[in-house]
Amino acid sequence: MKATELMIGNWVKIKGDYGKPLKITTIDDTYNSINYFDGDAEGELTLQLNEIEPIPLTNEILEKSGFSCKGHDHYHFEWRDYYVLAAYPRLGGSTEIFFQSYKMKYRGVIRFVHQLQQALMFCEIEKEIVL
Repeated sequence: MKATELMIGNWVKIKGDYGKPLKITTIDDTYNSINYFDGDAEGELTLQLNEIEPIPLTNEILEKSGFSCKGHDHYHFEWRDYYVLAAYPRLGGSTEIFFQSYKMKYRGVIRFVHQLQQALMFCEIEKEIVL
């Protein structure tokens, strides 16, 4: 991953079988690293960008995060004047997502949790993603 692909608050995971999810608290593009808070270690820890990977967006994550299943492949979520529709799955495990309000429309194809977080933030939707 690249520092430019991430934002503070994004969920990523440690590479490998362990795959512990972590929420980014600081991004340092000079040293290609991120910091995250670890409750077990009772403080902030640092990882290099080559030690983390994105978390694939799944039906389970959409449901835990408040998206309602509409049929076998569509989820929706409403927030204030926004209607958000997520169609899952597509080829390669990607999700087509569509946001619409009276102010704007956004349509994109996303594969990972941090991309969903960024799309929500772009549309000024205050929604916490639950893993």
